[in-house]
Amino acid sequence: MALNDIEIYQLIRTAFALCDEVGTALKARREFNLADQLLRAALSVGNNFAEGYGRSATGERLMLMFYADGSAQECKNCLNSAVDLNIIEAGKAQELNALFSRISIGIIEFCAWILRQDPDYNGAFRERVEKRRAWRFRKR
Repeated sequence: MALNDIEIYQLIRTAFALCDEVGTALKARREFNLADQLLRAALSVGNNFAEGYGRSATGERLMLMFYADGSAQECKNCLNSAVDLNIIEAGKAQELNALFSRISIGIIEFCAWILRQDPDYNGAFRERVEKRRAWRFRKR
């Protein structure tokens, strides 16, 4: 399966494009640091996902997926900061935060898929993925 065929990767690319629009608004308000941080974090989601996808060792793949998820959380923080600074509307931030939440869930579910492909992997990330999935299902 090609990277571009993975649904979660397509969502990541969409989120990056939307963050680029927000970054433009931030730059127009001379919030260059926040714009740069948001765009770097959004780019990092895709870069880490792609790098993890390209690795062969399960532990490395999962580590990079967790980095991608961490960057998705960073994007949400940047968006919340932009709302606090009255640069973007709360509704726009909520829409993007919901997209990053979907991405986060998708990344963890992709990690679960990776683990199903390698049932012999017993590294620390197996427990982390299971905890994240359990936390998500508990929240419902």
